[in-house]
Amino acid sequence: MKENYFAKLKEKTDTRLWVNNPTVPEVHQALEHGAVCCTTNPTYGANMLRRDTAFAEEVIDRTLGQSDNNSVVADLVQQRLVARIIELFRPLHKESEGRYGYVSIQGDPYADIDAEHIL
Repeated sequence: MKENYFAKLKEKTDTRLWVNNPTVPEVHQALEHGAVCCTTNPTYGANMLRRDTAFAEEVIDRTLGQSDNNSVVADLVQQRLVARIIELFRPLHKESEGRYGYVSIQGDPYADIDAEHIL
């Protein structure tokens, strides 16, 4: 990896770079620049509809008939959109023996007191 601000930051400080709500190309770029983890917001699905429309619409179409509960469908869509991001971070997770490579999914804010749902 060529020397850059993020590489210096990672090497010389305890700061670790997380990329937020990325598309696949952004994950590749973030990893090249020293990102170690990723997070997605509850609005990730809407974000991907604008930024990666074909993929997001395909995921939504495949998921719609799986439940009559809109919250369940929304959770499934979120999980499936994020799944491909997880795969991009998986090698880093394995290489670092679980120290890096995490991808967090910020879920349904209406379920934030439901421990079973969160897990």
